[in-house]
Amino acid sequence: MERQVAKKLITVVGGTSKIGLTANRDEIVCKKLGILLADAKNADYHIQTGGTGGYPAFVSQAFGARLKELDKPFEERIYHYVPYKSTSMTKGLLGKTVGCADTMKQRREVLMKLPAEVVLAISGGPGTSNEINWANSLKKNLICFVGSGGAAAGLFPDEDNISPKIPDNCLKNELLSSKDIDADPEKIAEELFKFISKY
Repeated sequence: MERQVAKKLITVVGGTSKIGLTANRDEIVCKKLGILLADAKNADYHIQTGGTGGYPAFVSQAFGARLKELDKPFEERIYHYVPYKSTSMTKGLLGKTVGCADTMKQRREVLMKLPAEVVLAISGGPGTSNEINWANSLKKNLICFVGSGGAAAGLFPDEDNISPKIPDNCLKNELLSSKDIDADPEKIAEELFKFISKY
């Protein structure tokens, strides 16, 4: 008989385009993390994103592709929450698309208010800063991949000019805060997975 494991929800937010010196490294980190989450024995992970592509899609799509390889169901384990009029923006992405708000700003609030064990932020601009601020105000378990820069490093204020507070344990972690383009993506992905597994 197969051992039952707990379902764990992860909300992944972040940059929709690759920017910065570590962009290629960070894409690899995201894809490796998606595979680690799919292979996990400690929990039955589910991923929810804002459906905007970029780093969240790198994680969710590697996760879904790995589940498919393992012949495990994936459609019910990946959800993309988008504005009602933007449901076509996730065309081609593995997972289900849910229209949930009129505007992108409202969608960010809805996404952050959904249940989740962890909110993971990777790079990003003012929109991601807004999501980080929501995660903090709702006292969510927040993990920021600081080395990816942008909002995840606290470098951008949100649309209301409020700078995001980045958790100290992420700022002080050598791997998560590394800006070294030669840092091992696999080790960074494993460190992110360890952080996620704590919750």
